[in-house]
Amino acid sequence: MKLAAVGNKSLLNFIQPSDWYEIGLVLLMAIYGIYIMIKYTKYFGNDADLKLWTRAITFGYLGCALSFIVFYALLLTGILTTEQDYHITLFLCISVLISAYFAFNFPAIFYGKSLGEIVPFIKYKKTGLSESYSNELKENLLDHMLKEKPFLNRELRLDDLADALGIGRHHASQIINAHFCTNFFDFINLYRVEEAIRLLEEKGSALNLAEIGFLSGFNNTVSFNKAFKKNTGVTPSKFRKEIMSDNL
Repeated sequence: MKLAAVGNKSLLNFIQPSDWYEIGLVLLMAIYGIYIMIKYTKYFGNDADLKLWTRAITFGYLGCALSFIVFYALLLTGILTTEQDYHITLFLCISVLISAYFAFNFPAIFYGKSLGEIVPFIKYKKTGLSESYSNELKENLLDHMLKEKPFLNRELRLDDLADALGIGRHHASQIINAHFCTNFFDFINLYRVEEAIRLLEEKGSALNLAEIGFLSGFNNTVSFNKAFKKNTGVTPSKFRKEIMSDNL
């Protein structure tokens, strides 16, 4: 009889797993999912790169596990039958296709950037600007920062920058956020730190640090030190010492 079943390709008629088998499989997947989430949080929480990739793998597994759980739940309620297990296959295929699409076209997503920062139709929908106009405003902003050096104004506000570009405050903020992945204050402080580095390299021994910060556009030494270390990894005083030791 079994040989005849093999010949007729009806061997599946002899394989009839019980409901306990299906319930056990779902429970095992759920328990393992919880286990890897705990391990993920414990071992990769402090490593940004490992955390990102482990998170992608973990949530990919949880998505697959969830599809099986939903499928078996629908089986128990009678909404689906075992012959309709192609729903799981379809879900898994779509998941793989989506992952492959973003991996090939927007690989920066796997380095921690959000969809809104990378995918054009999401990115520019948020700003309310066309892609070409947004890029034009970006170039105008960079040109203005290079030629006019507005960051040297210690009282510079976002409204001042927007007026100089001939756009609204909201759009000026969106241009900075979308193209430079930062906010107005950090964007301006980056230019101020670059100016401070230039002054330290050229006149580091002739000016004290308070004067360097003041001439770079900072209001006080606290904000100067904080912004400088954030962008360079060292304090202004240590940076100047390194310059002086290199010149010896």
